[in-house]
Amino acid sequence: MSLFLPSCAFDLSARWVKEARQSSSGDVVGKRSPEKPSGALMSGETICHSRCQKNLCFRAASRSSITALGTAVQLGLAWTDAMTNRRATRRTDSLDRRSSGQLSTLLHVATVPLTLRFLRDQICRLPAEGLVPHVASAPGDADELAHFERTERVFTHPVPMTRKVSPFRDLRSLIHLSALVQRLAPTVVHAHTPKAGLLGMVAAAVTATPVRIYQLRGLPHLTSGRVGGAILRAADRLACRLAHRVICVSPSLRAQAITDGVCAPAKIEVLGSGSGQGVDLGHFAPERFDTDARGRLLDGLGIPHDAEILGFVGRLVRDKGVVELAAAWAGLRVDFPKAHLLMLGPSEDRDATPAAVLRDLRADSRVHVLGLVADPAPYYAIMDVVALPTAREGFPNVLLEAAAMEVAVVASAVDGCTDAVRHRETGWLVEPGSAAAVREALERYLRDPELRARHGRAARARVEAEFSQDVMTARVHARYRTLVRSVPRLRRRRRARNAWMKRAFDVWAAAAALALSLPIALVVAVVVAASMGRPIFFRQLRPGLHGKIFRVCKFRTMSDEHDRDGMLLPDERRLGRVGRWLRSTGLDELPQLWSVLRGDMSIVGPRPLLVQYLDRYTPDQAKRHDVKPGLTGWAQIHGRNAPPWDVKFAYDQWYAEHGSFLLDLWILARSATVLLSRAGVGHGDLDTMPEFQGSAPGGL
Repeated sequence: MSLFLPSCAFDLSARWVKEARQSSSGDVVGKRSPEKPSGALMSGETICHSRCQKNLCFRAASRSSITALGTAVQLGLAWTDAMTNRRATRRTDSLDRRSSGQLSTLLHVATVPLTLRFLRDQICRLPAEGLVPHVASAPGDADELAHFERTERVFTHPVPMTRKVSPFRDLRSLIHLSALVQRLAPTVVHAHTPKAGLLGMVAAAVTATPVRIYQLRGLPHLTSGRVGGAILRAADRLACRLAHRVICVSPSLRAQAITDGVCAPAKIEVLGSGSGQGVDLGHFAPERFDTDARGRLLDGLGIPHDAEILGFVGRLVRDKGVVELAAAWAGLRVDFPKAHLLMLGPSEDRDATPAAVLRDLRADSRVHVLGLVADPAPYYAIMDVVALPTAREGFPNVLLEAAAMEVAVVASAVDGCTDAVRHRETGWLVEPGSAAAVREALERYLRDPELRARHGRAARARVEAEFSQDVMTARVHARYRTLVRSVPRLRRRRRARNAWMKRAFDVWAAAAALALSLPIALVVAVVVAASMGRPIFFRQLRPGLHGKIFRVCKFRTMSDEHDRDGMLLPDERRLGRVGRWLRSTGLDELPQLWSVLRGDMSIVGPRPLLVQYLDRYTPDQAKRHDVKPGLTGWAQIHGRNAPPWDVKFAYDQWYAEHGSFLLDLWILARSATVLLSRAGVGHGDLDTMPEFQGSAPGGL
């Protein structure tokens, strides 16, 4: 049985979802097969409201509310599609793999596939560490994620996600991602970039993932407005709070995150000297490109062989300093007639560079805007100086790649850049936002080839010593091993913390529910007495925590009718209309609130079953008694009585191993929608679950 006392808010929203489904069945996210239970999740098909209330609600809705309603429909359908009964089998398979000692799963979460390209080496070496790599991100342009799967031979999972803040779309992304994490049951979730970091950490926390890592690659609130900055800072704080470990890509970024209160000092760390993934010294090596190779590339771009080339690699957005670079270039192109500007990177609508600036750059015959390229290494080989006048960074990969190619760099003196560049030794740091400072530094390098060559060689030597990709990958994998080994300790600490939180919530919720439901309970008692007579209550011994026997009390739903031989009639004969109604609404469970107050039960937990089942459980199934039984649980929101016994027990076992306070709140919210749907009350054609005979062949 599921949670009772449904709220009007759930009731009304479910009604809206039903009405909108009927009018826009074609515009959905995913389709539900007709043979699946229609009420397994957020269906609300049977909610009853008066016609008057419905008309008032719809007349009061504005055009924006209608748009929100359409999004809500998509969310509901996406959730229904993702959280069907098929996942019970997948969850059982996952439990079997984990118990048999097979490889654990690590899920990387990123907003866009481009981030995954930088993590290629770390991801591909995971199997050697005993971890099966999975990655999740938006599909990307031209199906970049599918291409990554084909080339890198890893499991990929497309999740609709955008960089731009969009509450409804972000909620849909969270639903998809939570369903994915619940299905994969990874040992580690490692999230990157702010949007994926927040959604990934929330999804991992709700599904009680044992190890949650957030890689802090930048602080977008530093360059946002007052309101937007506060929202972004709060989002990063939540992601850091939900993570077990926060890996920061640079020491300066770590210091800023601590100063801004984004993360506690004890939780955030920098691996080595910093960087997210290091640089592939074999790939980014100047000796790979001889004079002929460089000449062919120059010819293809229409650039003279004696040209002095300034390079820019990055997204063509304001934050990357494209406006300042364009202003500096306007003066440099006059003073240096042989100079050319080579720009690599995609344009974006978010934080876009003014159209006039990009138009002027593209109109210049000595400016070459190539967009995103698959491999920037050959282009670094023809650059004399790389400019990155960025407004903010975590740890810029561009500066490491340029350094590995022995190219001097000019960068803003902001967090991340100050860690990647040693001023006047491996490059030049300038005042952020100053086009004049950018021009002066670039001019200095253009006038002094020996200076830029000396700085380029020093930069290569530093990268070899501190930022090798092999070393960085080894550091990340060592952190994985440490955190995975600490899983049992983390679980013990989490269970101890959750135990008192869960008990406090149980007492408060049960006391409040008893007080609020007293009038309803009195009405139910009168109805039971009038339809079935006395006794009103049904009492039975049930096993609780660690198999301890306690007496459960419910409203009676069956009569005491006997056949001619004095034997009780079958359940379906004794379960009348009143009993079916009580079971479908969950009102028969109201007296169990007293068991919650006494401490025999909890609000959320596996349902208490019969005492005789104790000897029929397998060792894994018996783990359901490692926690208190509850009024609603993980199995109840996945079909109630519809799934077979083994599947229900797999859900109970998973909850016993991964239960958390956040997960309990999630289950409570989902229980209301399952209760309103009134689906899964019976098992197939039966009104009640058949007796569990054990998991041996022939048992259910």
